[in-house]
Amino acid sequence: ASTTLSQVVSASSLVEAGSIVHTESGIVLQGSEGVLLHQGQIDTQHLQMNSSQATVLAPQSSIDSQAGFVEVLSQGTTWSGGSLRNPDGFVEISGARLGVYAPVEVGALGTLLLDPGILRVTNNPGTDPTNPFQAIGSDHSVNAAVLGSQTGSVTLQADDDIIVESGVVVNFLNTVDVLFEAGRD
Repeated sequence: ASTTLSQVVSASSLVEAGSIVHTESGIVLQGSEGVLLHQGQIDTQHLQMNSSQATVLAPQSSIDSQAGFVEVLSQGTTWSGGSLRNPDGFVEISGARLGVYAPVEVGALGTLLLDPGILRVTNNPGTDPTNPFQAIGSDHSVNAAVLGSQTGSVTLQADDDIIVESGVVVNFLNTVDVLFEAGRD
């Protein structure tokens, strides 16, 4: 097990995780009853990160996958400030509250799914990148530039509302399929 884990994540890259499990479908990092903080680099085909309070991709973090799936989830807040690449694969970033401020690359055949309770599309660069924990419990937005840079399909799927702030223009630089689904209105 230690040989497998040393190839996947170093101890300094993960502050707290309830468990790290290698399954047939990929690597699962679970935050158990707390916070899962990723500060290092993970290269894998399939990855699921999940926590009860918060899952945080720190600004210096990096996740690379190749045409697999990457799920960054939390029952509380999910905050993405690091690099996330999965060319021609599937990336889901979900949580009751959500903050996505760094590029997410899915490729022309890939899909990006953002699935919070409420989602606000903003020009705001996000919470202070040196302290991502400021966002825990309060954030629910995605930077418009992150959406505009996509090359694959984009799905915004909020349980309640999707709000595009006044003055925000999302210019998609590429031809992409876009779906906005709000559960309330």
